[in-house]
Amino acid sequence: MKSLTTLPVELVQLITKYTSVDDLLNLRLACKQLNYKTRDTHLNALYARRTYFLSLKSLQILLKLSQHSDLNFRVKHLQLDIACAIFNFADSINLDEDEDPDSIDQLAESLLGSRGSFLSDTRYYVSDVPLDGRYTRLLTSAFAGLPNLKTVELINGHNPNSEVSFRTFELYNPPANSSSGSSGVDLQEYERVRSTGWVDVYTLNAHQVIPAIFAASVKSHTVELENILLDEKTLKGRVFNSTGDSLAVWIPEILAIHEDHQSPFPKLKRLELPLGTLKDNEGIEQRRIFEYILRFTDTLESLKIVQGASPLHDLTQLFPASIDPPVDTLTTWLPDSFDGTHAIFPRLTSFHLESFLTSFETLNTLLVSLKGSLRTLSLVSCTIENPPSGWRRILETIDKSMGITSFKLIPAQADRKPPGNPYVIPTIEFDGAWTADSKFAVYDACEPEAGSWELKIIRMLRELPSSYSLDLDVLLAAGLE
Repeated sequence: MKSLTTLPVELVQLITKYTSVDDLLNLRLACKQLNYKTRDTHLNALYARRTYFLSLKSLQILLKLSQHSDLNFRVKHLQLDIACAIFNFADSINLDEDEDPDSIDQLAESLLGSRGSFLSDTRYYVSDVPLDGRYTRLLTSAFAGLPNLKTVELINGHNPNSEVSFRTFELYNPPANSSSGSSGVDLQEYERVRSTGWVDVYTLNAHQVIPAIFAASVKSHTVELENILLDEKTLKGRVFNSTGDSLAVWIPEILAIHEDHQSPFPKLKRLELPLGTLKDNEGIEQRRIFEYILRFTDTLESLKIVQGASPLHDLTQLFPASIDPPVDTLTTWLPDSFDGTHAIFPRLTSFHLESFLTSFETLNTLLVSLKGSLRTLSLVSCTIENPPSGWRRILETIDKSMGITSFKLIPAQADRKPPGNPYVIPTIEFDGAWTADSKFAVYDACEPEAGSWELKIIRMLRELPSSYSLDLDVLLAAGLE
């Protein structure tokens, strides 16, 4: 038997293929084990390039691999997925055990099994971004046990086909008298040795790679953040930086992690916030979200608040008939201190509000607080409870307090009204200077009764010569009184 086990594996498999002798079954199993334990080319190919997530459990597997004396020297290239996945492991894996697997084939089976598991069942949370020292300690210990590690590549498995500026770190052993081995070096101080396509290659030593990894994976996705898009179906968010890179977050998590930070994203410019899945009884959570938005007052240039991919035109789903009166959507998520006495977003140039049920008073307060640099205003699928005369007050606010050049007003579907049958405004849209003609057109469209005296006055004034001076606002105000 000893002499037979030294035969090449291919030959043993060929022998067992054409025989039914039971005694050879053990030989076949032995040769399968021998295939893992004796063929260096197989093991080198299997472990030369490995991929792990920047998550606690994934790095624990990497640490076990680095502690295995028969496998750690085979690892030459590592990929670290900065998508920070949470995954389910195969039942055969027990990460709570301190001891290493008993044999190479068991370790290989565990690693391959877990790889297949977390690639098939992946969910993304901001809570697993390495914000504490555990990840640093795990990576430090793992790299110390990988003597032949040459490169560490950062990838984004969440969107691998996007044109993302990945980073590859080349490791080297610096001279003994070199001072480049100190840790904590800022990423900008690394020497960029070449750039190929979307891959930036940096040369650094093992002491530098860990702070570089976290500088690239954490700093670039938070400090340099410019866009946040929150997914409406799961309240999961997708974070984009200036390169188009993405990372998913949950609203409760992003609120919890940055609870103590006044402005965790100092470069945030554009924010889209779908609220379609937030029910009326979750007003506290909505208010926390808006208070979170208020932290970006110094940088935010574009704010879009929508109800989600499926606009809630049927507002009875969000505001059931048992609620009397219906809940004011804007009041639900506006903080108590929001009184409209000052501009909350002085740099905001574009504001979009979609699929909402509110009162004129609340909407007017919001618009007054947005005065400043606002140029584009979109109110889409609006349902207003008060009489239509309130829209003239809204338009007067826009006319007097803002330099609006692009205005869009689209009503909710008239055949899907919430309880109380509130007034639904007509569609109004213009792009250009807020001139007298624009004002007349908007007032005209907001007038529900074609024979009203206001409409007659507006039409009359539009036919007057341009040299004729008359204050329309004063006239309308006098008529309303």
